[in-house]
Amino acid sequence: MIWDHARAAVGVDLVLLSVRQSRLEVLLQARDKAPEAGSLALVGGLFRPPSLAQWQAWREGGASTGWDPSLQHAAQRICRERCGLPRSTWMEQLYTFGELDRDPRGPVLSVAWWVPLRPEQRLETPGRCLPIGDLPSLAFDHAEIVNTAVGRLRGKLNYAPHLAAKFLPPTFAASELRGVFEAVHGVVPNRGSFGRLLDKWDWLEPVGKRETGGRPAQLFRVKGAQARSQ
Repeated sequence: MIWDHARAAVGVDLVLLSVRQSRLEVLLQARDKAPEAGSLALVGGLFRPPSLAQWQAWREGGASTGWDPSLQHAAQRICRERCGLPRSTWMEQLYTFGELDRDPRGPVLSVAWWVPLRPEQRLETPGRCLPIGDLPSLAFDHAEIVNTAVGRLRGKLNYAPHLAAKFLPPTFAASELRGVFEAVHGVVPNRGSFGRLLDKWDWLEPVGKRETGGRPAQLFRVKGAQARSQ
């Protein structure tokens, strides 16, 4: 049986990213146990596989209680237990990290996920949101995981720009959307070029204006299939 060959634990690490004042930040929590107790780390936990008896019972139509039926379930569970975020929180699998020396307790494979946080989620989630460019030393290989997530996000915004809206409230101004691109890429987008992109993007729709004390700001929201995945 495959249970006779299991030699590594499987962990789940969540890279929870947010944008504040045009800066990209990552949510970190202090570890409360060894190894590296007190060090800042990504939100994470272990995948809880079934025992042979549990798996056989499930195959015969039993419930999957007390264990994780999938890695996605484990990621959603950890996100809910450690961050208080709902099961429906959008996340995307990032990469699997499997160096043998990544955890001093023994071989632990980590399946990482990246999760965009809206402003209200960032404020309500336990932990510290720190700027990507000013991070202290992190536990294990979590700095590498963060860098991989940022690289993935930068690449994805080039062909899936609607993902930028996942860092914003349901309605937002063009300047707020522009701030996400500035935070992710580290450069200020040209106003004229960005304005032309707004006109080109068919995933945006105008929804009124916001009074600012000067010229009212046009508000937008995501429409269509992208909005349903928000």
